[in-house]
Amino acid sequence: MAVRDDFRERGRASWYGRKFHGKKTSIGETYDMYAMTGAHKTLPLPSYVRVTNVANGNSVIVRLNDRGPFHSGRIIDLSYAAAYKLGYLGHGSAEVEIETVGPDDVPAQFVAESAPPTPVAAVVPEAAPLALPVQSSAADPAAILNAGREVEPSATGEGVYLQLGAFQNRENAEGFRGHVAAELDWLRERLSVLDHDGRYRLQAGPYVSAAVARAVAARIADALDVQAFLVSR
Repeated sequence: MAVRDDFRERGRASWYGRKFHGKKTSIGETYDMYAMTGAHKTLPLPSYVRVTNVANGNSVIVRLNDRGPFHSGRIIDLSYAAAYKLGYLGHGSAEVEIETVGPDDVPAQFVAESAPPTPVAAVVPEAAPLALPVQSSAADPAAILNAGREVEPSATGEGVYLQLGAFQNRENAEGFRGHVAAELDWLRERLSVLDHDGRYRLQAGPYVSAAVARAVAARIADALDVQAFLVSR
C-alpha cells in the first residue's frame, strides 16, 4: 500500500515502554523501547512519519512497525525513546501532529542520533544498609526501576516506603513522578522525591506496615511494570 505524501493528523500521542520491550510487533519485529519507532492504526507498516509535539515544537521521525494505540482518544503510540525526544515522558501523553515522510527524506542515522541513553544494570553494594540502587552518569534520564534489594523495615517506628526509581537530577525524578501520578491517580498524594547522597529517589509512602506496602507494590507492578521495593526512613 502506497503512503500518501499529504497525510496529516493531529491528536494525542501516548508511549509504551518496558512492559512491551522485547515483544513482537504486528509485523513480527522485536519492539525496542530505545529505538525510534511507533504504532499507528491505519498507516502502512513499515513506513515513516514525522511527529511534532505541539506544545514545545520538538519533532522526531519514527518508523511505524506496529498497530495501535488501542486507547480511545490516542492517534499514535511512540517508543520510550521517541517520547523522550518529544519531551512528554513525564506527562504520559501529548498533543502532536503527524505527517508522512518519504524514504528519501529519512536520515539513515536518525535512530542512533535520537535515542536517549540506555539504562545500565544497577550495582548494589553488598553491605549497603538500604541497598539503594547505584546509577552511572550515562544512565540518566531513565530510572533504574528493577534495582535494589528489599529491606525489611524495622519495628522502631521508622516509616515504611516504596522506592520506584533513582535519578541523578531532580528534573528527571519529577518527570517520572508526574508520569506515575498521571497513570496512578490513587497514588499521587503519597509520591515524593527524596534528595539523598546525590541521588533523587522517587518514593511512595509512608505505609503502616510492610504487608500493606507490598500490596501497593503489587498494584504498581500490574499497572506500570515497575518493581518497587521497600525502604525505611
